[in-house]
Amino acid sequence: MDSSDRLQKLGQDAYKRKDFRAALHSFNLALSQAGETSITILDNRAATHEKLGDLQAALKDGRHMVSMDRTSCAGYLRTGKILQLLKKDKIALEIYELGIRNVSSSDPNFKILHRLREHMSRTAKDPLAVLPTEIAKMIMEYLVFKQLVSLTCVSKTWRGFLQSIPSLWTRLDFSNARRSVPQRAVQQYIRHSQRQGNLLKKLPDIQELSLTNCDLETSLPTPGSAEMNQLRRLRLNKCQGLFYPEELPSLRALELVAFNDMLEFISDQEPDVRPMGFTEIAVPFCYTLCVEDLLRLVGSRTEELRKFSIAHCPFLSEFDLKSLVNTGLLDQVVDLDLSATQVTDKVVESLILRSPQLERINLCATKITGVAVKALITKPDNKLNYLDIRDCDRISADAIAFARATKGLTVQCSSSNIKRGKKIRFG
Repeated sequence: MDSSDRLQKLGQDAYKRKDFRAALHSFNLALSQAGETSITILDNRAATHEKLGDLQAALKDGRHMVSMDRTSCAGYLRTGKILQLLKKDKIALEIYELGIRNVSSSDPNFKILHRLREHMSRTAKDPLAVLPTEIAKMIMEYLVFKQLVSLTCVSKTWRGFLQSIPSLWTRLDFSNARRSVPQRAVQQYIRHSQRQGNLLKKLPDIQELSLTNCDLETSLPTPGSAEMNQLRRLRLNKCQGLFYPEELPSLRALELVAFNDMLEFISDQEPDVRPMGFTEIAVPFCYTLCVEDLLRLVGSRTEELRKFSIAHCPFLSEFDLKSLVNTGLLDQVVDLDLSATQVTDKVVESLILRSPQLERINLCATKITGVAVKALITKPDNKLNYLDIRDCDRISADAIAFARATKGLTVQCSSSNIKRGKKIRFG
């Protein structure tokens, strides 16, 4: 075995070990010491260049192989493969066809060459790569929504192309969906439209909707419009613009999160023109909230309200909270969340007198003591079955024990409750 053969063998062993740097060094030495350039060594070096990511060097070796021996399949196979990796399919096909013409059919690798040529000849062309963008857009506009959704799964290129055309996503039709469509998917398609407001108004049968950081005057119905008549639940988080609840006749549950100026948010029109009142109202994290805003929002149909939350509205004073209770707004409420507000024992006393239907109440992180706990539990015709008093550090351990001993009542509390608290007599 001469030195070039020995070096080639060393290179092949290094290639098998995936030590491609060492393999390349051995093949370079083998070629420099070979009397005549060897096609097999060139083929080995081209494969090594490919593994190292140097496709141009691999392509150069492949073309050198073809020029050295036009009757050998090796050069055509190696060159065609590198061209395919370089996304030059048309040139690769020409190389395979050239090999078919020059290589004898008795060559052991001729069938491989022929099979590759046939495969590339039959390969379908990507319409997005062939058609002008304007023509492709025109074709897509003839497709129904279900077909568009299917095409987004073809490839990243197709998904990016389809999502870049807002007009394709202004009509959402989930009537042919095989299973329920998650709300997250609906929101994703809405974002594709890049015209959120216009699209939302084209959803007449939508029943639940959640919006974040959007302009309400373009997203929700305005006076005089007859849109979204079936909407029953609405959640608005950090939105801007005026809101017209009277334009949503079926709306029963409303959640307004983090609105700093409720007066500017609610329209000047009277909400009492709505055919139905609210059954659920939640306005958490509204730091400038006042009682007048709440009354203006709910209107006079307070008898239908069953669930109410003003959690984390710390600037409502004890006087404000007592005034709210005395308005009658909470008379029929069953589920009440007053967590992280200025609730005191006196506010709870007012609740007991005005809200006989209470079944669940959250008083987490408030200023109540064991007096309020006892009053809630021992009130006549008590319906209470859930009480949350976590982080109420003015409640003593004996008050918590008394509450937990009450049959049919679930009590939520934390370790901070038992550190200190006002001592009262229970039993």
